Amino acid sequence: MTDAVKRTLWKIEHRIADPLTLGGLAAEVGMSPYQLARAFPMRTGWPVMRYLRARRLTEATKLIAAGSPILEAAFDVGYTTHEAFTRAFTDRFGIPPRDARSADRLATLDLVETIVMKDAAVLIPPRHAPRLTCRWCRETLHIRGNPRDPGTLDAVRGDRTLHAQARRADCLWCHV
Repeated sequence: MTDAVKRTLWKIEHRIADPLTLGGLAAEVGMSPYQLARAFPMRTGWPVMRYLRARRLTEATKLIAAGSPILEAAFDVGYTTHEAFTRAFTDRFGIPPRDARSADRLATLDLVETIVMKDAAVLIPPRHAPRLTCRWCRETLHIRGNPRDPGTLDAVRGDRTLHAQARRADCLWCHV
């Protein structure tokens, strides 16, 4: 599964201007669209087509900031009409493409750089992560790790991770 996600990332980065679809990418890496739609976010944190759109808009923004005409930048990253590009750009960044020319504006935009795959554990998206509620402070604890191996489970509260027994329904902050 990891190799398929790596190959998908490679295809997106090297064929960013091509009309890519979820079904086409899945067929090229030997998976069904359903399998790719499930595996890609677990490894990268991004849905496939949202990542493709964000990368296209990031590359277009860099071209525009470098002085390229807006329509040329849109065509270079795979958009077929000026209207579609302007709508996607405005939806993503909240400003029209012409405003991205200034260096001050460019620094404030949420640009998505290329994801470099490393051999790491599978990420559990937050909406699918098991949760517990502390019986003392009522704080939500997200559980991370391999459910089949209780020794690897961590409880995550906000942006802090603590090694806890995930079966206990109380957090360590309440018992320190």
